[in-house]
Amino acid sequence: MIDKTKMEESSIKPEVVIGIINLVILLITAVAAFIAIGINQAINRKRATVEMVLNHNQNAQLQEANEAINELLHSQQITSLSANDKKDSPERKALLKVLNAYEFIANGIKEGVFDKQLYKRMQYGTVVRDWEAFAPFVMHLRTQVQRPTLFQDFQWLYKEFKKQPLKCLHSDN
Repeated sequence: MIDKTKMEESSIKPEVVIGIINLVILLITAVAAFIAIGINQAINRKRATVEMVLNHNQNAQLQEANEAINELLHSQQITSLSANDKKDSPERKALLKVLNAYEFIANGIKEGVFDKQLYKRMQYGTVVRDWEAFAPFVMHLRTQVQRPTLFQDFQWLYKEFKKQPLKCLHSDN
C-alpha cells in the first residue's frame, strides 16, 4: 500500500504553482517593457535627428554663414582665417558658426541623442565635403590657440563616415 503522507509531501502545492506562474508573467512583462522602452528610444532618436536636420537647414543665420564661407572654400583661402589678425573678421565668425553647428551634431551623435545611421544617410556627402574643406583651418587653429581638442567630435564623425562610406542602393544599369 502507498503511504498517503509520502504522496502528499511529494506533490507540488497549488500556491507554489501560482507563485511560479506569477513570476513568469512578471518576467515576461518586464522583458516586454524593456523592449518597448528600447523601441521608443530609437524612434525618439530618429525623430530628434530629423528635427535637428530640418532646423539646421532652416536656420537663417547658419545659412548666411554657409553662404559667406562658400566663396572662401572655392578660393582656397580658408586657412588664412585662423590667423590672429582675422579673429574678428565676419568670415571667421561665419566659419566658426558652421563648425560649432557640426560639433554640436557630432557630439549629439556620439552621446546617442541623434541617430548616426539616419544622419549619415541624410548628410554623408555634406559632412565629408565640409570636413575636408575645413580641416586645414581647424588644424591650423588648433596650433594657434593651443587647443588640440577643437572640433574633435566633428573630426570623429568624419572618420566614422569614411570608415564605412555610404553605399549605393541602386544600379544605373
